[in-house]
Amino acid sequence: MKQFEVSANGHVFGIFAASSEQEARDLCAKEAGYEDEADMVDRLKQASDLVAVEVEEWAAWEDGQKDGAVSFFAPSWGYFDHAAAGARALGVDVSESLHVSKV
Repeated sequence: MKQFEVSANGHVFGIFAASSEQEARDLCAKEAGYEDEADMVDRLKQASDLVAVEVEEWAAWEDGQKDGAVSFFAPSWGYFDHAAAGARALGVDVSESLHVSKV
């Protein structure tokens, strides 16, 4: 199973385990009370703005604090600054004591 972050119009609805982008959008719509994305479109009488992006789980921690690691999700493709995302997740600045690793 892959993991997808589903969002619309800049709002993230969550991370969904699914085999495809469509399945992730369907799961998101189902969580909102619809049968699937098509039912949501039909009932709202408008096109869907849901977007599913495949993500991977990462962890961030500072020297000697791996037990207190914080998880975050990052896109599984393209360029992404994992150090900056890990620092934001921890609430610290990027430094030599910061570690990030794919979970």
